[in-house]
Amino acid sequence: MGVSGDIVGRPAGAVLIPPPAARFAALTGADPDRLGLNVTGWNKLEPPAQVGARPPRHHETAHHRWLRRALSPATSAAAAAEAASRLGRPDRTAEWTGLLAQAARHAPVLVHGDVHEDQLLADGGRLTGVLDWETARIDHPFWDFDFGEWGTGIWRRHRRDLGDLWARGWRAYAEVRGLDTDSRPLEAAFRLRHALALLDGSADPAVTGTVEEHLTFL
Repeated sequence: MGVSGDIVGRPAGAVLIPPPAARFAALTGADPDRLGLNVTGWNKLEPPAQVGARPPRHHETAHHRWLRRALSPATSAAAAAEAASRLGRPDRTAEWTGLLAQAARHAPVLVHGDVHEDQLLADGGRLTGVLDWETARIDHPFWDFDFGEWGTGIWRRHRRDLGDLWARGWRAYAEVRGLDTDSRPLEAAFRLRHALALLDGSADPAVTGTVEEHLTFL
C-alpha cells in the first residue's frame, strides 16, 4: 500500500493485499480513499492456477515456458516428448518422461525465486537472513534450486559441478520437508531446459556448455 498526501504522526510500514488492507482501514480508521493500492506483487503469493497469477516476466522465454510445462503433472509427458523430438533423441523419450513425471509431483510452496550468495546473510557460519524477496511467490520448489541462473561466473567456474550442487542442495531441502531426496528428476528438467535454450540460440555454449554436454550429464 502507498499513501497519498501528507502523513500525520508516526508512519507504519506494511505490505497488504486488498482484503487485509480493507481490514486495516476498518481497524485503524484510515481513509481508504487516501490509500494508494499497489498490487504488482499480489499475484506472486497466489498459486499459478488462480486467475491473475503469473510467473516473473523473464520466465516468458520459450525455454522457461517449456520448463513450466515440464513441471506440471498435466503436461510433463508432452514436454518430455517435445524435448526428445527437438533434441533429436527419441530413444530417450521414455526415460525423460519418467524423470519429468517425478519432478512434476512436487506441490507448490513459497519460493524466494532468486536465491544466490549475494542474497544471503550469515554470521559465524550461521544463516541469519535472506534478502530481496521481490520474486517471492507460490510456485514449484525447483525455482529455488535453479543454480544455472547464478550468473556467468558460476557457469564458467563450476559448470561441471552442477550435478553435485543439485544433489547437495536438494537433499538438505528435501530432508527438512520430508520429500524424495533424489535430485535427478529436477536436474533433468534443469538440463533439458538449458539444452533447449542452446538449441534456440538463447544461451552461449562457451558459458553454459553445449547441448551434448547437458545430455551427457542427464
